[in-house]
Amino acid sequence: MGNVMELELYQYKDHVTQTIQSIYDRIIELYKLEVQINLDDELEIPELKVEPCPTDLQNYVFYLWLIRVLQQLEKVLNDVIAFYNDSGFVDEDGYGDTAFIHLYIPRTEIFYTNDYLRRIDNDLKLANDMVDQLFEYAKQFED
Repeated sequence: MGNVMELELYQYKDHVTQTIQSIYDRIIELYKLEVQINLDDELEIPELKVEPCPTDLQNYVFYLWLIRVLQQLEKVLNDVIAFYNDSGFVDEDGYGDTAFIHLYIPRTEIFYTNDYLRRIDNDLKLANDMVDQLFEYAKQFED
């Protein structure tokens, strides 16, 4: 994707939705990988879908939606981190469980500034990096 700061609001909404859905799809693959490695046929893999944005306008409704989807992303990530920690899929060179992730959730900042967008984009990168890290931990246990 090009420079996030150059996107119009409707494009940014689509960018956030598509990126989070892609992360969710990868998280589902993490659960499936654990099932494959541990032969865990009792695991119920969650269905993960991004809540649709109810507006195309740059307004308070969009702002509240963005907060909700980022909070949900943080929860979903921490759920899979906890699950992987419980499954023993952690960094074998480290000294403990994978730490939970804390995303930047906008609260009072001026809406849709370059700094605001950069921080949201950093959240999405951090989430993708965490999923990559969890895949690496699981792959240590593959045959």
